[in-house]
Amino acid sequence: MSTNTYPVFFNSAMLEDTVSILYRVPRSPSGTILQNLQVKITNTTSATRSVSVYAVPASSEPAPHNAVALNMSVPPNDYLLLPVERLANEGSIQAHADEPEALSAQPIGGKLYIP
Repeated sequence: MSTNTYPVFFNSAMLEDTVSILYRVPRSPSGTILQNLQVKITNTTSATRSVSVYAVPASSEPAPHNAVALNMSVPPNDYLLLPVERLANEGSIQAHADEPEALSAQPIGGKLYIP
């Protein structure tokens, strides 16, 4: 019997200027899928900043073809909501900012489908 769970995917975190993993979909049980998560990116500075967020499949690397946002501008003291619709076992959400400690990332909604 399949189930849906609604965990805390990751705690709010300040982004660095190098790519880091925000969340990795569990390896087991096989077939687990992350669905309908939004990543809120907040600019905490008074200058426009840019962010890149990736939905990276298992055994892959962040790249333009798996970008949710690629060098997207975030206005000062504002935010973006970026959808991550589906990500399978061992896939990960990864991100980086153009300036360390200028942007924060927070999960909004989402669920894990467990077969």
